[in-house]
Amino acid sequence: MAVSRILTFCFFFVMATAAAETVRLADGSIYTGPLRDGMLDGHGVLEWSNGNRYEGGFSDGLMDGRGIYDYASGDRYEGAMRAGFPHGLGHLEFAHGGNYQGEFRAGYPHGEGTMRYPDGTTYTGQMAHGVPSGSGTLRYQSGEVYEGEFADGVEHGDGTMTMSGMTYTGRFEEGSLVKGVWEDGHGARYVGGFKDWTFSGEGEFFTGYGDVYRGQFDNGDFVQGVSEKAAGDIEEGEFLGWTLHGKGKRIAEDGTVTEGTFEFGELSQTAIRDSVAEGLFSALKGALNAWFPRPDPDELVAERSLYVQSELLAQTLSQLEPQDPDQIDLYALHVGGDGGQEVFRREVEFARDLFGTELDGRVVSLTNSRTSVERLPMATRTSIRRSLDSIAQTMDPRQDILFVYLTSHGSPDHEFVLNQNGMDLPDLSAAELGGLLKAHPFAYKVIVVSACYSGGFIPFLLDGKTTVITAARADRTSFGCTDDNDFTDFGRALLDDNLSEADGLVQAFETARERIALAEEDQGIEQASEPQMHNEPAATAQFDAWLSQR
Repeated sequence: MAVSRILTFCFFFVMATAAAETVRLADGSIYTGPLRDGMLDGHGVLEWSNGNRYEGGFSDGLMDGRGIYDYASGDRYEGAMRAGFPHGLGHLEFAHGGNYQGEFRAGYPHGEGTMRYPDGTTYTGQMAHGVPSGSGTLRYQSGEVYEGEFADGVEHGDGTMTMSGMTYTGRFEEGSLVKGVWEDGHGARYVGGFKDWTFSGEGEFFTGYGDVYRGQFDNGDFVQGVSEKAAGDIEEGEFLGWTLHGKGKRIAEDGTVTEGTFEFGELSQTAIRDSVAEGLFSALKGALNAWFPRPDPDELVAERSLYVQSELLAQTLSQLEPQDPDQIDLYALHVGGDGGQEVFRREVEFARDLFGTELDGRVVSLTNSRTSVERLPMATRTSIRRSLDSIAQTMDPRQDILFVYLTSHGSPDHEFVLNQNGMDLPDLSAAELGGLLKAHPFAYKVIVVSACYSGGFIPFLLDGKTTVITAARADRTSFGCTDDNDFTDFGRALLDDNLSEADGLVQAFETARERIALAEEDQGIEQASEPQMHNEPAATAQFDAWLSQR
């Protein structure tokens, strides 16, 4: 934000003693205009050998009054001058783009004014010695707005930042929020400390649907304290991804106390009952009942998966292409959650072809479907975790991008449905997904959740590195999840003839949101889904840079 000193003016005097219309000054510049007592005085023109030119008022040998100063660089100042410097109201136009309109003092923008930067960012407010200082409003080209106090060109003091529908209000220091209030516009609210624009230190987080977290936060994650669930449970101890993880205890609504070491919300001795174990249990149950003349087809699906799933996942992950150090690579994880409807499998297969073939990304696809159990890895909490582990080990997490596309049904308490025919798979909560992602060193992440109520995932995924796109608000359903569709409505709007053609991720989302709104209006849907986007500029810019390579 710093603006260097813009204009430098010298003191000029005439060596000649007689008045003349055109004279050459001591520094080699040429003056044309009136003289008084051998000094430049009145309206004149001064031209330098380096190409600079001034036309306007002079007094006692100095530029004084109104004038226009044209620089050889292409910059131009027009306005009030005093004692050889811009002083008073003026307008400065930069050759490289942008301008400043407002007050000047002794050659600097100083006082009230408006600075427009080449990238479209605009500042209106108080200036001091060429940079924003005092109170003002900064509007970024990306749509973010800061209103409050500045010092030495950056946000410093009390202020409010609005971005992607979310609002930060509180104390800023050297451009960063250090303590204040964050609100997402849909009921979620955080009060407490910040570091690098993420929740950090002592704080309280209200989810907007009844859950409350009080205690210590670090890098956007709740790490220690007490959580009070809307359902009545109370959890206390160590957390990861907003879930009990480490030493802690849970007090159920009926007063039952569970205490010990937890792994993502489960006691460590029972954590082994993950999705693979659940699948094994269902498969064995199907085998024990195999003497029935017409066994359940879903149980047969479960049984077949018992013998092939581990090998399928290992084979898929072993085929991940290594990272290319000379370019940005995108590693995509696509997850089709509910095997009861084929629309999610079709959508994942389209995404796999789009990112893997058309856009040359590195892709892992996990799908629940009765038609693919012997050829594709299933989507379970375990396979998602192992896929993220493998991707993190293969990519360069400092420059490559993780792109996660999740499509399934979603629940009002913000769980992503994982269901394979014949298996009782545990769903993936927003909190656990946040924990899985934050447990890896990904610098740039784009997460898309195409499910009902998916806007509720956003607070759990924020870490200052992640752009999140969802098919609906936290309290709204999305549409198109029928067995005969090739896409969900949101998947079609974002992926089909949109993402690869759009000028960047933000435009792709805005186009998809407009298509969804028009389609839902035509269908007479009263409660629109209202897709959401939390735009983390660094992650989005890295995705766009990768897309431009294609």
